[in-house]
Amino acid sequence: MKFLVTIFCASLLFKTIESNCNNDNNGQDLTVIVSFQSLHELSIWFFKNQLAPVYEELSKCVKWHFIPCSTTEIVDQVKNCDKDDLQECQLDAMHACAAHIYEDSEYQLGHFFICMMTSEEQFCKGEQCANSAGLDWQKIKKCNPSQQAAKFCVNRYNQLNALHVIHVPGVFFNWKYDVKLDEHIFKNFKEHVCIRLQEMGKSCAACPSSPPSGQNGR
Repeated sequence: MKFLVTIFCASLLFKTIESNCNNDNNGQDLTVIVSFQSLHELSIWFFKNQLAPVYEELSKCVKWHFIPCSTTEIVDQVKNCDKDDLQECQLDAMHACAAHIYEDSEYQLGHFFICMMTSEEQFCKGEQCANSAGLDWQKIKKCNPSQQAAKFCVNRYNQLNALHVIHVPGVFFNWKYDVKLDEHIFKNFKEHVCIRLQEMGKSCAACPSSPPSGQNGR
């Protein structure tokens, strides 16, 4: 009898712990999706002024997903890279290849993109940025722009198209685009990531203990 009671109590304790854990994170991580273009002025501004300064500390609390091909124009350019030989086209193709090859290493991929987007001469920094992020530059370099990269670019663009995105750069939480948040996110990216984490019941050392007074992210 005591043995059965012990098993029952242990089972109840396990379920209680499991329930408490699920309540703490709602069973879901926060994924932050960032769409951008290589030489796009606002994309560069966002990486330099909003993403780069907080990337490392927020990476302890969120997952990342990057979408470098953000418009049909960019997709079409990448398809014709060999013909047009445009620098923007080559850069977006490079980004599309990196995003595909390292889709399971989004944290390192983010470091690569930040390095590229914050460099004065992106086109000359590919190898340096790849090495700095711990990525194999040769794998990225061997990716054929008009064939492989074009396919990867289309795949990434389709992810955005499914979200009905209005403009680039874009920031989305857990694959949901909220037009009401759009303008506010770009004014203070970190604050809105923290607000979203708090709404999900998650704590993060990079965030204040409660949202700023009078702010609720909406």
